Amino acid sequence: MTNEKIKQNKTKLKKTRNKKEEAAERAWKKGFQTTMERDILDAGKK
Repeated sequence: MTNEKIKQNKTKLKKTRNKKEEAAERAWKKGFQTTMERDILDAGKK
């Protein structure tokens, strides 16, 4: 029973870590896109 519990906890940890990483990646991509758009707009203004 204890081994099962440990296994469950490990998978739970993995899932939360993946969610956090996905969220961070999404935020990074969003930031990357906005900076690129800003650069394009700035280039268009000049």
